Amino acid sequence: MFRPWEISNSASTSDENSVQRRKRHLSSDAQDIVLSVYNKLLKRMGDKGVIKETSELTNVPIRTVCRIVLAGHLPRKRTKISFKRIDNFTEEYVRRTIYNFYLNNEIPTLREIYQSLMRSEAGFEYSETTLWRLLKKLGFKYGKLDERRTVMESPRLLLLREKIY
Repeated sequence: MFRPWEISNSASTSDENSVQRRKRHLSSDAQDIVLSVYNKLLKRMGDKGVIKETSELTNVPIRTVCRIVLAGHLPRKRTKISFKRIDNFTEEYVRRTIYNFYLNNEIPTLREIYQSLMRSEAGFEYSETTLWRLLKKLGFKYGKLDERRTVMESPRLLLLREKIY
């Protein structure tokens, strides 16, 4: 039977040491804190022992503090990328382009659709990734045809079109 009160203190300290030795990734916020503590201590104490003191105050290894200080600047924050809004005309134009592929007995892949849109005079100014997102929004999906991935309409849209027409 397991009795936690019977565990010796030496076993618990070795577990604590192994936890401390484990590498951790510092978030950019934590790196900001380490750098700001270093800068404050540098102003107060001068050059002697600042890195060691920063390490003790922030509980971050000395080597990591050195790496953050040598970088010399605050880490970059990730910003959310905003995309241009796609209007209804462009959505319909993309849909017609895909239908033209099927009318010409061609298999529409994402790259071929994108190249066709870039060659056209309509001025498609979006990236391939944005086109992929647009195709998902319009209800197209990918399927395999002759061992190649191709763009197809979802069965739900096909049923809706049959009911309308």
